Amino acid sequence: MKLLAIGDIVAKTGIAMLQKTLPGFKKQMGVDFCIANGENAGGVGLTPDDAEQILNCGVDLITLGNHTFAKQNITKFLEESPCVIRPYNLPSHLPGNGYAVIPLQRETLCVINLIGMLQMNYGNENPFFAIDRLLKSMEGRGYTFVIDFHAEATSEKAALAHYVKERVAAVFGTHTHVQTNDARIVGNTGFITDLGMTGCIDTVIGFYPERSIDLFLGKLPSKHPTPDGPAMMAGALFTIENNCCKEIEAICVKEN
Repeated sequence: MKLLAIGDIVAKTGIAMLQKTLPGFKKQMGVDFCIANGENAGGVGLTPDDAEQILNCGVDLITLGNHTFAKQNITKFLEESPCVIRPYNLPSHLPGNGYAVIPLQRETLCVINLIGMLQMNYGNENPFFAIDRLLKSMEGRGYTFVIDFHAEATSEKAALAHYVKERVAAVFGTHTHVQTNDARIVGNTGFITDLGMTGCIDTVIGFYPERSIDLFLGKLPSKHPTPDGPAMMAGALFTIENNCCKEIEAICVKEN
């Protein structure tokens, strides 16, 4: 199975980049299933309209993160759509599902969304305890497990990959929007610390630089429109067989 994981989609520019790039890329690379993190597709948060546009581009499943509920109108969509999941280790009473089970032609894929602890401050359950409980509940089902770990700290992401390395096929990090140069196989698990982002290139993590500059200068928060300009689609391509990763390749497609 060829699995494509796409890094955080940022605003309308990121969605437009998917529309231009993803269908042809999937066909060229023979992708069987595509996952994308969409929690910034609405700038901060995801709307139902954003989700529909992303799915229409050829994404099969959308994962989220710390901005899951930034757009209030996503709540009902999370309950009704099987194609969008939120972090499993958020409080269990919140709307939505933390994993999705997808029957494919040769295997059954289980995609799990987790959120980290370090520097996230959302009162979520320890992701190590949460993944232990979930994987134990699914023992013997023959699933192929894939984890989007939405976390800040590189150490936490790498530690989780090593912790589950004999139990899941892939762990990829999201949230920091900067693709890391460490795509590798840990045990039987394909791992990359961060997939990067899908959005405008000449920015600070997909947004106008002034937004971050104002913050670091101690100014009042300011709003800036979504930047236009050349964009990129970043992520990783995994080759998986029987819950084991055989190959992993970081990908980054850029507009001129």
